[in-house]
Amino acid sequence: MVRGAPGGTNINVSVNRRFRLTGKAWLRVRADAFNLLNQVNLLFPSNSLNVVANTSARAVFNSPSFGLIATARASRFMQLAARIEF
Repeated sequence: MVRGAPGGTNINVSVNRRFRLTGKAWLRVRADAFNLLNQVNLLFPSNSLNVVANTSARAVFNSPSFGLIATARASRFMQLAARIEF
């Protein structure tokens, strides 16, 4: 599955297989991979802008993180599961 936000891509893949163990028993194996290509999907930049007045009554913009992108979505995640069905 491909899902995209502006500038972001995320590919998730799931694969499963059933193996016969005995007459009525099965082993099901499943592998999942989220963000398969491990693409960095950045979140929105900081939009908090603090304005204070200095001693001469002039506006001073004091926000060192304004406009910086400091967070991203989750990186690649993989899981493997096995289940016996009877």
